[in-house]
Amino acid sequence: MEITKKTPINQHSNRKKHKKEKASQKRGYLFSKIQAEEKLQNNRLLEVRNLHVSFPIGRKKTIHIVRGVDIDVNRAEIVGLVGESGSGKSVTSKTLINVNENALVTADKIQIGDLELSNILKKEKYW
Repeated sequence: MEITKKTPINQHSNRKKHKKEKASQKRGYLFSKIQAEEKLQNNRLLEVRNLHVSFPIGRKKTIHIVRGVDIDVNRAEIVGLVGESGSGKSVTSKTLINVNENALVTADKIQIGDLELSNILKKEKYW
């Protein structure tokens, strides 16, 4: 006769997670990969997805300056925008601090800390 102990599935995954954390501590890492990912998600200051910025020219035309930009900034990070002359670095940064007059801004997501700005963009034509 063989006696086996049944363990719920979630305890197996916790055991694996615990083993990974112990292994990372043995190697001298401050956090395991799992802990680091959780901390990054909680420390996100800015998240931008698919940012597009254009400006009206006359009554019927627009010029597209920024297309499809994604940006993630976490606490204690220093960010630099690098690109060729005329690639939209200044337009992108000015758009994120809301100083581009008459800019038509669209994005799948713009979140600053806990404040979600994407909903505001959908209601207003110009940000």
